[in-house]
Amino acid sequence: MAKNWWKILSVLLLLYVIVGGFLVPVPVIGNNQQAARSIFFHLPMWMAMYTLLTISVVNSIWYLATNDLRRDVRASSAASVGVLFGVMGFLTGMFWATYTWGGTIVNDPKQMTTAIALAIYMAYLVLRMSFTDIDKRARVSAIYNVFAFALLIPLTYIIPRTVDSLHPGSASSPGFSDKDTAGTIKMVLWPAFLGFTLLGIWIYTLRNRYKRLALKNILHG
Repeated sequence: MAKNWWKILSVLLLLYVIVGGFLVPVPVIGNNQQAARSIFFHLPMWMAMYTLLTISVVNSIWYLATNDLRRDVRASSAASVGVLFGVMGFLTGMFWATYTWGGTIVNDPKQMTTAIALAIYMAYLVLRMSFTDIDKRARVSAIYNVFAFALLIPLTYIIPRTVDSLHPGSASSPGFSDKDTAGTIKMVLWPAFLGFTLLGIWIYTLRNRYKRLALKNILHG
């Protein structure tokens, strides 16, 4: 039980977020209305994605320095779960856009650059499947992963904040924080960041354990 405290915390936080996300009052911000509640799920999924992709690139660099295949397994496991959360973040963003922008996919810079970033990481997962040689796959994938991560932050954060965009937090569209005068959004959003990130790490540990067993079977088979 002592070793699993963070898993229990994750479950409790997510239950709180699900209940609070639909019940707490949210300020009226432009034409967002009740669609603003999607922020409790949309942003935390991005936070989980960033955390997992950081774990992935750190392990890729570690592999390049040590040639330890366990690091490659950790890198690929974290990347696959990170992409999963990234896709869920993108889908919740599309759902929000449908009710606030009047379209699921619109000509918005943040949406476009985010889609490019996710496509780059999906290509990483496809690239791994194209190799049969384990060592070659690990090395090529690790190098690709470093370049993919170098593009991630500019594409999903820096560029969208410097250009005109419909997306909150851009150069021409302020975020929600200054409108949250009662702090009701922060009351749910901050626990959501932690809850979804812990959930992502939990899934990552399970996938990493499975892939390490598969690798062991290949090496000793």
